[in-house]
Amino acid sequence: RTIFTMSLYLKQVMYCFKSLHLELTMFFIGFSIIGVWHVFKAYRQLFLVLLVMFLLTTIILMLRLEHIITPHGIYLNAPFFIPSYIVCFIFILFGLYFVISKIKQNTKILAMVSFIIILIPVYQMKSNYSCNDRSRNFIAYDYGINLLKTLKADDVLFTSGDHSSFILSYLKYVENRGNNINIYDETGTVFKNIYGKDFIKIAIGEHQKRLDIIQRDIINSN
Repeated sequence: RTIFTMSLYLKQVMYCFKSLHLELTMFFIGFSIIGVWHVFKAYRQLFLVLLVMFLLTTIILMLRLEHIITPHGIYLNAPFFIPSYIVCFIFILFGLYFVISKIKQNTKILAMVSFIIILIPVYQMKSNYSCNDRSRNFIAYDYGINLLKTLKADDVLFTSGDHSSFILSYLKYVENRGNNINIYDETGTVFKNIYGKDFIKIAIGEHQKRLDIIQRDIINSN
């Protein structure tokens, strides 16, 4: 983790709002602004709740995240922006409701607005779909398969972190691969817990100490 500076913090906040712009596009940002105004005027308490949620998941959240803009940092931090997107989607719905309620008597304008709302996502679908399509991405799957290929029956594998633990849990529990291999994760929550029933409740320092002792005993006994 880098040392906090205001310059890096502002860059992180700017990236957060940049990602928000990429998610919504200018068209829906316009509806979200209308929604903010409508909720503020008609539902003051709801507005305060949504405003606090948005600030907590953007400006305030940035204080707790890694204060450096790198591809890896962006990859790790991006999921934490999702609650702020949800708040904006709620404002967009209120904005759409407000606009439609004002023009519902004019069927031509209502039809045109509805057509534009449908057309924009369809127009962007080609680029968005190709960017998010992972149907032919087998990097994670191959990584897990290759891990299992390095092991023999009754071997022991200690996993650490999401990348290996989740992949191996899918292969083991869904595809029934590696059932003859003893796999243990460092949290004791994905695979068999060999660290004690109280493992998830003990302090971090004691947690690591017990982890080291038990894993070392298993290694020595094998």
